[in-house]
Amino acid sequence: MKKLIRIFAACALTLAACTEARAAEPEYFRWIGEADKAVAAKDWDRALQCYDAAMKSEPDNANNVLVLGNLGMVQYYAGRDSLALEILTKAHVMAPKSTTLLLNRGKVLADMGRYDDAVADFTQVLDIDSVNTGALFNRGYIRLRKGDNDGAEADLLKYSQLAPDDLNSISSLAVLYSNTDRFKEAIPFYDKLIEKRPNGDAYAARAFCKLTLEDLTGASEDISEGLKIDPNNGELYYARAYLNHLRYLDEDAKADAKRAEEFGVEKERIKMLFQ
Repeated sequence: MKKLIRIFAACALTLAACTEARAAEPEYFRWIGEADKAVAAKDWDRALQCYDAAMKSEPDNANNVLVLGNLGMVQYYAGRDSLALEILTKAHVMAPKSTTLLLNRGKVLADMGRYDDAVADFTQVLDIDSVNTGALFNRGYIRLRKGDNDGAEADLLKYSQLAPDDLNSISSLAVLYSNTDRFKEAIPFYDKLIEKRPNGDAYAARAFCKLTLEDLTGASEDISEGLKIDPNNGELYYARAYLNHLRYLDEDAKADAKRAEEFGVEKERIKMLFQ
């Protein structure tokens, strides 16, 4: 009985110590903790309330610029891009050398379609930190979309050196080299992509590279492997239609073209195939 009493006493002391520790925890950090939980649960309104409460509890806290940046990103996650941009810009004025704020604002600007402004932010990040992978990839991706192939290649190659196993880097460089008719250079990146994450689109893209390089056997093998994984992939049927067309198997080519259209390939592309 005495032993049991001692156990209860020890538990009571432990509980008291935990309660005292919680009471000693600054209100500021309790609000930050609650906000982080809300973000994890994607409860954006609750997260906004908690971050706001944290800043109000200690308005002179030096960390408030980071909290303000978090608040801006929560607005972005909630779909309020303009408000997010306004808040992130305010935070940037307070901490102009913060690469995190610039990187996040660049992402918001890119999603708003303001690509030149986004590139400007990513460039500022790289002026401060020349090996910032987030800025390199995002600027390279935007340059690729805008047709700045030289700028995109420079950014994406540097990014790939820093993150050689990243699928975004591998797929972006594969697309870049394919779009610039550098099919031999594209194939090794499709090889890596298929090795890491085999899928129908990657097999179809590599098959087209091989078709252009007149490797009909290799293209046929890629199409067959791709269809095993994704039998409803229109790009694979489109590739096989092209392959059959090159082999003068016109009826087979037309049948594959019809299936490609059924699975989403545009009629205009199919017409070009037979021209």
